[in-house]
Amino acid sequence: MKKYFVMALAALLPLAFVSCGSDNDSPSPTPTPTTTLPKLDTSRAGLFEKIVAKDGTTDAQKKKTPDSGDIDPFGTITLHFPKIGGDAGKGKVLDLGGSASKARKAIAMDVASNPWDFEWVIGQYTVEGNNYTIPGFGVIDISGGAANLKFTFTDGTTTNASATKVPYDAAYSLGDLAIWVCRRWKPTATRIVIYETGSEKFSGQWDGCNLATIATNIKKTIGDFDDSELQQLGNLNYIYFSPAKRVQFKFQGASLSIKSGAWNLKSDGSFTWKLEGNAGNSIINAEGTGGVAFNGNECGVTMSIIANGGQYTGNVMFRLTPY
Repeated sequence: MKKYFVMALAALLPLAFVSCGSDNDSPSPTPTPTTTLPKLDTSRAGLFEKIVAKDGTTDAQKKKTPDSGDIDPFGTITLHFPKIGGDAGKGKVLDLGGSASKARKAIAMDVASNPWDFEWVIGQYTVEGNNYTIPGFGVIDISGGAANLKFTFTDGTTTNASATKVPYDAAYSLGDLAIWVCRRWKPTATRIVIYETGSEKFSGQWDGCNLATIATNIKKTIGDFDDSELQQLGNLNYIYFSPAKRVQFKFQGASLSIKSGAWNLKSDGSFTWKLEGNAGNSIINAEGTGGVAFNGNECGVTMSIIANGGQYTGNVMFRLTPY
């Protein structure tokens, strides 16, 4: 698997990712990238993990309390709620933004049952001092630090909690490389190569990244390929490589599905990642390797893939532009 990763990364930008003509007429990446992408301002951002409600919290309040909260630099907060067993909310996303926010708020804050029938809740935030206000959710007060978070929900109830705060600019220790990589990226082209027992089984290239279309193409070539989840995910809207060493994939399908996990970039442009819980899927496996390269302000990303329980391996390669 490692040799395939190295080969794919070396070939990433010279592919027809840059030109639709012959491979030979596509420019290679420059030895010193001409990237001019600015550093994200992380002054408002924060990542709180392992959030636990303190003693004295009612069950209803605990159900409203996330187990992690990612406050990104773009004005968006992503809250994760633990789902167990056969919970119908597993994998579902509640987007608190847009014209439907009031109706969704009424569903979300119904204290007669599980108020969050969702695994992920996304909202837009405004910040004043240490208070982050999320319409449709409430206010998170971080003035007491990670050990003393306070959630005030829109129905007036509160939860006091403790958490672990992750440094949001941890990846910046790598300098320019991390500064360039750490942002949201929109896929403009996708290439996938799949192997079975070392032999190439499938290869294809598409504009953008519509996983339903890609899955259909793979299925036509590999009849026993499990494409059910990819069909549901649909378009990959963006990949977010966070300065807090998190990676997030946001898909248009499957109720705006999010796949989020840990990400560790290295100085040579290679990285590892681990998608936790149910975040793994049929093509971007739950744990793997990858690499980045630049050609101007375009980014090329290669990620190892595994499918059908390890029967197939390979690489998915993205050409990306800032989102």
